[in-house]
Amino acid sequence: MDQRLSSNSTVRCVGSVLLLHGRTYYPPYTITAIGDHEAMRDALESSPTVQEYRDWADLVGLTYEVADEGTVTMPAYSSTIGGNSTS
Repeated sequence: MDQRLSSNSTVRCVGSVLLLHGRTYYPPYTITAIGDHEAMRDALESSPTVQEYRDWADLVGLTYEVADEGTVTMPAYSSTIGGNSTS
């Protein structure tokens, strides 16, 4: 969703609406991760929680897809905390 997350990020869901960094997002959602793609894919495939989500998504007709994108360009992290902007 073009938002970089940090350990200070708060992700909230209200029904199917995602609230992130003061913005509201509606499905479909896109998540881009940076890192060792094989290790991340293995972690997703071995996670019981992700498998439960995938089963639920299939049941209600949602799409769940994982793709290797190669090189991606991500926006820098930016946040306003206590009135101070940080990057």
